[in-house]
Amino acid sequence: YFAPLESKIMHVLIPALLGRPVNQHERDILELPVRCGGLGIINPVRITSREYAYSVAVTKDHVSLINQQDPDITKLDMGKIKEKKEELRKQKEEFLSQRFKVLHKESDHQLKNHLDQAREKGASTWLSTLPLKDLNYVLNRQEFQDSIRLRYGWKIQGVPSKCACGNVNSIYHALDCKLGGYVSMRHNAIRDTAAFFLREAKCKDVRIEPALLTVQPSSFSRKTNTQDEARLDVAAVGLYAPFERTFFDIRVTHPNCDTNTFKTLDKIYKDHEKEKKDLYEERVLQSEKGSFVPLVFTTSGGMGP
Repeated sequence: YFAPLESKIMHVLIPALLGRPVNQHERDILELPVRCGGLGIINPVRITSREYAYSVAVTKDHVSLINQQDPDITKLDMGKIKEKKEELRKQKEEFLSQRFKVLHKESDHQLKNHLDQAREKGASTWLSTLPLKDLNYVLNRQEFQDSIRLRYGWKIQGVPSKCACGNVNSIYHALDCKLGGYVSMRHNAIRDTAAFFLREAKCKDVRIEPALLTVQPSSFSRKTNTQDEARLDVAAVGLYAPFERTFFDIRVTHPNCDTNTFKTLDKIYKDHEKEKKDLYEERVLQSEKGSFVPLVFTTSGGMGP
């Protein structure tokens, strides 16, 4: 009964929404919830029988009362119904988990990486957030379609073959190229957001790009940054202890660049966190007598633990 509807969804709705047609494998991925790497565009052919079975199981006692023409709903065991709902929720999550594993296994290496990145905590919130104009959460059609293509590693139309920096251009290069200021804007936006939330958390003396005290290079390990003009991105007092100053340094990395292609996300985060700690942790602990926290983000929306 629902095959014609699914045909229209796949061949009319999705191409209009995303600006490109999709094959069956991509359609199956888009069916998954956003937290599982999809877009939540359900397949009515596949979902109806399963959802009907769930509905029958939850409303079994209600139906029994209706058949008996008994209007006394206090006879319903709400605790039992709640347990049934929780059981069905777990079954659904298990089904989605297994479904993701199958689709992940059938994907090529590049798509596997993008699916793993899309499943990171927080990486898909932009798809389920209200498009509030006051908070600049509104995307126009091209911005939305380009964001979806970045999410799955699909080619974006109209990208110049040559970058202004002289290198061969690509989506991955565009996310890394420092010409034009986008990389700095991206970094500074996160820096300013971190400072904003530290103030919201009632931390004191929140500073952006505070200068570090001058030090003697001979007193520190070789990897430590001992330059006189060294600065960290954000500092705040009172996060961990009432009078302790905590310093934060931010790194935004592209998980699909050449150096990260065959690394797991955990490995990417750990490598960048270690690099930041090697540069600044000893200096902050010994000279500033504070604490140091590296904040590592990915261009796909993930954040280090």
